[in-house]
Amino acid sequence: MEIPDWESGQLLEHEMAIAETTERLEARITPDQKDLFKRAASLRGVTLTDFVVSSVHEAAVKTL
Repeated sequence: MEIPDWESGQLLEHEMAIAETTERLEARITPDQKDLFKRAASLRGVTLTDFVVSSVHEAAVKTL
């Protein structure tokens, strides 16, 4: 079993995958933004949804 790496964001994604996900969030974005997000997600080896959720979560925690 691979141990999640905090520096790469894997630990946060792992913890979020365990949590019950029943809520939905939608956002209108430009095609360029979507392409950027998809490329970043691909480099991390995660889905677009996981990338967006973990990134927003991290930003919210830092802000608060």
